Amino acid sequence: MRFYSLFLCALLASPAVAQWNPAAGQWGKVDAADLRVMTYNIEDGLCSSNTKVEGQNDWCGLARLVAAFKPDVLVLEECGDNTGQGTGSGVDSVATLTTVIGMFFHGGVDTFNGSTAITSWVQKYAPTYDLPFVFISSETDGFNRNVILSRYPFTDLNGDTKSTQSDIPTVTATGYAQGGDGGIRGFAFVEIDLPNGTYRGDLVVGGAHMKAGSLTSDHDARRSDARPRGENRRQSGGDVGARRIHARDSGRRFQRGRTAERRRAWTARLAQSSAHRRRNERRHRPRRHRHDGGRRSQLLHRFGREPQFG
Repeated sequence: MRFYSLFLCALLASPAVAQWNPAAGQWGKVDAADLRVMTYNIEDGLCSSNTKVEGQNDWCGLARLVAAFKPDVLVLEECGDNTGQGTGSGVDSVATLTTVIGMFFHGGVDTFNGSTAITSWVQKYAPTYDLPFVFISSETDGFNRNVILSRYPFTDLNGDTKSTQSDIPTVTATGYAQGGDGGIRGFAFVEIDLPNGTYRGDLVVGGAHMKAGSLTSDHDARRSDARPRGENRRQSGGDVGARRIHARDSGRRFQRGRTAERRRAWTARLAQSSAHRRRNERRHRPRRHRHDGGRRSQLLHRFGREPQFG
C-alpha cells in the first residue's frame, strides 16, 4: 500500500503547536489551521467483501493510518475491487461503497459478511475525527473506483450547479485544451467550501488513477490522461479564486524493476554522457608546451613572469 501526504499552510496562521514528530510517533499538524490533503492508493482494501476486523490485515491497517494522519481531505484510489482483494468478485456500486465507507469510519455490523461485528474502524482509534462528506466516482474500469472524502462540505463554487464531478468532460480538438477525457478510471473533482473565518479562499481537489503497466500502450494512456487537467477543468467551470490540488496515482509501478530494454537504453545514455564529458575535459585542458619554439620567451617578455601551464 502506498500513501502520500500533502500539507497546505493556512493563510491565516495561529500559534504553532509542535505535534509533527514522526520519529516520536506524532503525526499531528504543526499548526491546527494547516489544511492536510492526503492521497492514498489502498490497493483494494476498502470493498464490501473484505473482512473488517482487528488484526494484521489491510482493513485494520488502513483504519489505523487514516486515524493517525487525520487528513482534512482524503483522496483514495482502487476502492471497491472485490476481485482484486480476493474475497469476492466484481466492483462495488456507488451505493454499496458508500455503505462500506460508513463502516470504515463508524464501525457497526458487517451486513456484507453475515452481519458479523466490525472490530476495526477509524473512530475506534480517533473518536473525535470524521470525514462526513463523501464523494464516490461513478466512473469505473470494471475493478476500481476513485473516492474523495472531506472534513468540509462540497459546495458549488462557480455557479454551474455541480459541486462534484466523476470525470472531466470530453474536450474536442477545437476546445480550450485538446485531449480526451480522464482515461479509463476518470478524473474526479470536488469543490470544497472552507470556513471563511480560517481560510481566505475555498478549495478544488482533483483525483485520478492512471493506467499502470510497462507496455507502450500503457505509457501512451498515462500521457493522454496526464494532459493539463487544470485547463480541462477550467473548460467545465471553476472558481478562479479557489486553490486547486491534483492528487493522483501515476500508475508507474513497472519502474520498480526496469526491463532489459530500458536498462540498455539507460546504460547507453550514461555512456554517451560520460564520453561527452571526457571530450570536453580534454578540449579545455591547458596544454603543456615542451617545445614552445620561442613562445615561452615571448610570454616572459610580455608578462614579466614564467607562465604556468597545467
